[in-house]
Amino acid sequence: MNKFYVFFVGVLFTVETFSQVDSITLINDGPYVFYRDNKIVVKQVRENVYKYETFTRIDEVRLICRVPNKPDSFLVNLQVPRNLEKAVYKMSKKCLITSDIEGNFEAFVLLLKSTGIMNNEYKWKFGSGHLVFLGDMFDRGQFVTECLWLLYKLEYEAEAAGGKVHFILGNHDIMNLIHDFRYVVPKYTQSAELMGETLKSVYASDTELGRWLRTKNIIEKMGNLVLVHAGISPEVANLKLSYEEMNRWGRYRMDSVCKLPACAAVTGGSKVGLYWYRAMAEQKITQTDVDSALIKLDANRVIIGHTIMDSIHAFYNNKVIAIDLDHEENFKNKATIEALYYEKERFYRFIISSKKRKKIPLSLQK
Repeated sequence: MNKFYVFFVGVLFTVETFSQVDSITLINDGPYVFYRDNKIVVKQVRENVYKYETFTRIDEVRLICRVPNKPDSFLVNLQVPRNLEKAVYKMSKKCLITSDIEGNFEAFVLLLKSTGIMNNEYKWKFGSGHLVFLGDMFDRGQFVTECLWLLYKLEYEAEAAGGKVHFILGNHDIMNLIHDFRYVVPKYTQSAELMGETLKSVYASDTELGRWLRTKNIIEKMGNLVLVHAGISPEVANLKLSYEEMNRWGRYRMDSVCKLPACAAVTGGSKVGLYWYRAMAEQKITQTDVDSALIKLDANRVIIGHTIMDSIHAFYNNKVIAIDLDHEENFKNKATIEALYYEKERFYRFIISSKKRKKIPLSLQK
């Protein structure tokens, strides 16, 4: 085992770490915010060194979130507890819709800066526009925590400017809340151990990120668009639940086991659940199924992630737009990232590389 140094309010202690830590040279993770014993405890790991600070009031806390692989950082202010998100919104005049970033911070930042969502100081600059994230920020990637804090920060800045950030939870986001960690990269287990925490505790309901995530929806409506991570199965559509009811079951599942049929359907596995269902993306249901689902949801189009496509495209007579791309592969090998953009009642493929950006009208089926 290795020894690392930990600072506790000016007193230096030595901590022996678990042997798994040897598999990664340096771990950088956090900050994480815990509410315990009427205190606010901020924990983080910097180059395998665990540090923490304790505060008594939210307005005392200033979180410095360091940008991976750069000398940059951005400041995050803690906010008062949020209400549950609304489920139905008016259509924004302009919005950017993406999904399945999975902790790929560098690609995410390139997308947000190049599309005018934020500036070089990581501050919101999209005015009254909306940023829609269709789920799966967790798992597989190395910089999940940084991506979450960036969305958290932009959310409050957007609302101050009359805009909005929508975070629709996906299956991997929910998996981390229900303690299914099969896709978590080793870094996060090791980071939690260094902080004296577990993968269960770092997003529990007594943490800031855990509390924030539990206000989010699994499905929303914006104008005539349905926004959902995976798709809408006939089984869920036939329940004729309101958006609020579906989200109530989604939040219930974050901390409990669903036994009632409606809850089990809405949050269930790949055969039916809103954040698991693939048959719509794989075009294994009929046009009638899609039309019927949209009628029941009082909408004319659904936008989905979850199932990887070669490019953003529309099908089912333009009533389904699939936007999940292999961001990690595209960014690593082609230095590109792509998202769906909406402006002036038209959809575009917004394609960004390190040198160029293109806004191409989305080819809709005739």
